[in-house]
Amino acid sequence: MEDDAQRFTYAPLQPGEIRLLYADTSSPTTEWSLYTVQIRDEDAAEDFDALSYTWGDQDEVFPFVCNGKMMHIHRNLHNALPFLARKGSTLPLWIDAICINQADDTEKIQQIGQMSQIYRRASTVWAWLGTATEDSEETIATLRQLSVIGKQLNEIAPLWKASTKGPEQLGLPPVTSSVWSHGVSFILNNPWFDRLWVVQEAALANSIKLLWGRDIIPWDVLENVDKYKGYLLALPACSNSEVIMQSIPSEPNGIVDIRGVMNDWNSRDSSDWFSETSKFHTRAAEKLLYLVVKMMRGKKFECSDPRDRILALLGFLKQYEVHILLSIFRLTDTTGLDSLTTSTTTILYTRIIAFLLGEVSNQKFKTWWNLLGFGGTLNEVPRRPSWVPDLHREDEGDCSRTRLLSDFEEMSRASYYASPHATSFAISDIARGEAHMLGTFFGMVAAVYPELPESCTSSADFLDMIIWKFSLFNYILDAGVQIDQRVYELTLMAAANDGLEKMDMKDDMKWDHKHDTRGDIEEVIREAWEPEQLISESHDFVQGLCRQFSLEPNLSSLNSLRHNPRLYHRVCQAASNLTQPVEEYMQRLLALGRRPIFTTHNHRIGFSTRGVQQGDSLVIFAGAPTPHVIRRAVNMGKETYALIGEAYVNGMMNGEIEHMSGSEAEEVLLV
Repeated sequence: MEDDAQRFTYAPLQPGEIRLLYADTSSPTTEWSLYTVQIRDEDAAEDFDALSYTWGDQDEVFPFVCNGKMMHIHRNLHNALPFLARKGSTLPLWIDAICINQADDTEKIQQIGQMSQIYRRASTVWAWLGTATEDSEETIATLRQLSVIGKQLNEIAPLWKASTKGPEQLGLPPVTSSVWSHGVSFILNNPWFDRLWVVQEAALANSIKLLWGRDIIPWDVLENVDKYKGYLLALPACSNSEVIMQSIPSEPNGIVDIRGVMNDWNSRDSSDWFSETSKFHTRAAEKLLYLVVKMMRGKKFECSDPRDRILALLGFLKQYEVHILLSIFRLTDTTGLDSLTTSTTTILYTRIIAFLLGEVSNQKFKTWWNLLGFGGTLNEVPRRPSWVPDLHREDEGDCSRTRLLSDFEEMSRASYYASPHATSFAISDIARGEAHMLGTFFGMVAAVYPELPESCTSSADFLDMIIWKFSLFNYILDAGVQIDQRVYELTLMAAANDGLEKMDMKDDMKWDHKHDTRGDIEEVIREAWEPEQLISESHDFVQGLCRQFSLEPNLSSLNSLRHNPRLYHRVCQAASNLTQPVEEYMQRLLALGRRPIFTTHNHRIGFSTRGVQQGDSLVIFAGAPTPHVIRRAVNMGKETYALIGEAYVNGMMNGEIEHMSGSEAEEVLLV
């Protein structure tokens, strides 16, 4: 143990002060010094750089000499410091683990509240990706080439006419090269991209550079690879190689995406994005709402404290916007952030979501309904209101798959307007989580049908899927729903439409509130992609299979196979030779595993999110693009409801509620 005289001690910081780390590289051994400086005006660029990195394993620590005294740092920072000292910039560094007294909780809270200002005003933010490999130069050259190829494909060739050249012909390493698995994959799938706070640090930076050992990767190279990866992954040179497909992640990089949005906000007049007549507090809410939805729709970023899901996003607001937000919550500037930081997760989420839903008009932002849609069955936290989403969800895959309608209509570029009226949303009791909305009831869920098997990896699975489809059709007919086979098939395909490229959310920011007659389900699906061939070939395949084994193409005949193992095995063998359209059709239907089909008491067919039950009520809220499923709840004798989720209901998607006799809007109390 080092002597107390040798141990580094921090002097207290005054308001507006931060510490900066200086490196003296004039001697063979780098000498580090820590000094205190005062931050100037918020919008002024400062003469310092900042480090963005992952803390990594905190169990192992290393000695670090600063101001001639000893402190301890973790491995990842220990590995980074020698390269940071010689990064090509003489500016001092702000590094949280060193520049904040980690033993002083009061200082930590105060400095964390300033982090957005620090990263916004740093001259350059250095993102440490780790120590480089022997393939680093070739890896960076490969990333540059991928960036160039992606831009070229974007300019000269549609996705479906991508180049047929092999990797080497495109100037890329062969698929056998370790550059893909050890280099490209290490960069594009780096743990740095998974940290929640990195989103703020990278998105707010004036300039950002990726530091990989001694090598620097320009941000625009990474940005282009992410932006054009759809073209890159469609190249036969890439799609035919498992190692390349694993090296380039198919999902969008959330940090790159949000940084692009922030650059747009900063470079363009805010009225391009937000209402010119919006008050300052409404614009702050609009920004925060958009970012919350953006984060929920993308990958799940890692953080240890669920409250950080909100606190990290507050950094995207300007300082005056944060002050306005605090004033609406009736919190002072000096204690406000501390109060939010120390709130329970449920209180923090409820207050923020209530603020966003109450301040932002859905007529301006379709993302308003996206945010409401994240509630319901995605919120399984006890004592949290059903309309408040669990932003710290553990099952990231469920998020986009259960929120079906908003994604579906965006992919099809059609617009549902179940209600043409202005939305009515008000909080009556924030402590009880009570929210009032205006809505029109139009039915109840009469039956929910068995979900589709969630895998189709064998011919037996294929037969199970066919039997399920026949069974469901019979159930629906028995329920009195007047629907023919073709419309039924199209409805299934609508519910399963989960794999198409999503539209950029900024296209949704301004929502032209007009009735759109394209809402007919057949036209909607056809605009997104043509399902007719898939449905037709699947039907012909099943018919041919039945003829081959002298079976009737109906439920009872197919079900009888289960009692004849020998014949069942022969049919399975024959069914294994699926054609490409049939296989694609079955794969699309797999998404229905989380989108249960239901019928209503008035003989309509629909589908909704997982969790819908018999007896649930169907309501169209004022201004809603789609119907919603809600469930009667018990709340001190009041008539209250819990939100379950969005729903598609055939014949109720384009304002038909306005022409139904006896349909009157009433107040709905959500808890």
